[in-house]
Amino acid sequence: MGVVGAINMTASSDPRLMAGELSVGITLSLLQIIPAFLGLLLSYWSLKQPDNPPRLYLNICKYFSYLWLMFIPIGTIIGFKQLKLINTT
Repeated sequence: MGVVGAINMTASSDPRLMAGELSVGITLSLLQIIPAFLGLLLSYWSLKQPDNPPRLYLNICKYFSYLWLMFIPIGTIIGFKQLKLINTT
């Protein structure tokens, strides 16, 4: 249903329904961020290796770095750091 659905359903302003929907939204966001953060750590580790990574891998890492820029404020910092690391390799 989501937050918008919860707000639309609460014409009577039921706070329990809205709180439940908001907590589900927060939980889903955290479940999406955890694998993304693990992928970021793996890509950072592999970019720090002394071997030259393939060009395709660098392009994929750059794409995901641009996606990280949208997670303001922490993701923006992480994305900039990874882009700087990609440009130095």
